[in-house]
Amino acid sequence: MSSGPDADAIADRRLAAVVSRSRALTGVLGADGRPVYLSPAALELHTGLVDRDVEDLEFAIDRIHPDDYYALAHSFGTALEQPDQPVPVHYRVQYVDGTWRVIEGTLTNLLADPDVAG
Repeated sequence: MSSGPDADAIADRRLAAVVSRSRALTGVLGADGRPVYLSPAALELHTGLVDRDVEDLEFAIDRIHPDDYYALAHSFGTALEQPDQPVPVHYRVQYVDGTWRVIEGTLTNLLADPDVAG
């Protein structure tokens, strides 16, 4: 396969299409912990919403169970201190119907990577 601007653009579009259709939860948080990007699956799980707006990203933070917020913030701080190292997370989010969903995953500090910056 050839490389260059056209090949890079095609690869970027392909990756965006795969992520947008994936049921995997993927997101990018800024250094302040606020969501910059949530995949459609992550946004839906955290908010119950399918369509995405910037305001919805802030709403996702409000859905975290109050008893889990401190531990999640601690994990986020650990990730900030350990770039490129996966940090496990476990927390609950309240779905739009009022039920609680358990999220387990990892945070990885990629702030220094200019393609991610989160």
